[in-house]
Amino acid sequence: MNNGLTTERAMLGVFSTTTYNTIGDAYGKKPKPDPRHLGRQLVMERPHRGLAGSTPSNALFDREFKSLHKGDKYEDRTMYYKTQPKETRKTGFGSSDAFKSDEFTQHFPTEQWRERIKSEMEHVNRTRLTLEKKALEMSDEEKAMELALLNSIYEGGKPWSHGPQFLFDIGKPNLGGETPYSIRDARDTWYSKSKQALLSMRPDETKRMGPYRTFNQVYGQGSENVTLSKPAFARTPYIKENFYRSSGIPFNTRPATF
Repeated sequence: MNNGLTTERAMLGVFSTTTYNTIGDAYGKKPKPDPRHLGRQLVMERPHRGLAGSTPSNALFDREFKSLHKGDKYEDRTMYYKTQPKETRKTGFGSSDAFKSDEFTQHFPTEQWRERIKSEMEHVNRTRLTLEKKALEMSDEEKAMELALLNSIYEGGKPWSHGPQFLFDIGKPNLGGETPYSIRDARDTWYSKSKQALLSMRPDETKRMGPYRTFNQVYGQGSENVTLSKPAFARTPYIKENFYRSSGIPFNTRPATF
């Protein structure tokens, strides 16, 4: 171990001897730090905003939070004649109405629509009572026809388009939902276009008109029960009346004048 040496390090069998501080001895100088601890040695410079710095500054997040509507006043409605002046609107399908995709994101138009639906339902109830009173003043045949038409409005309960009683009922039947399966839909959806009335694929589905009638229903109602019969005092057509005559084809016997 000591390789034939008689020094303190050789006799103790250590690689270095212990230093001793005595009074008056100076401290050793502080060694230089390892360069690995001073910082990054290799740095690859690259653009921080897109290709070669071409990305605009407003395309990425900034350190400062910029409020979009700072200082704006609360508005419960949008004045489209100010935001979209009529002279700048484009005409589509013969109409120059404003683009109102954000109409129902505000309070005032939503309340207007709710009030409109409420008034329409009151009108429906008043119309139903009027039809019931009118049916009581009719004859037995007309009464039965009108009452059958009135009962057909509410036949079968609530329409499917009104949705289920609870929103969590919308889903697959095997998971506890009530959404019927349709092979024509790309995904499970309650409001399916294939369930609408007046489609060639759904001849059994009739359109529920409520208390309203079309012109065809008003003027053609009851005509399917009318039996056609030959009139008693109708004029016989000329060709049919003279088809089997024995005199032949009638012609003008007067000579032609020149």
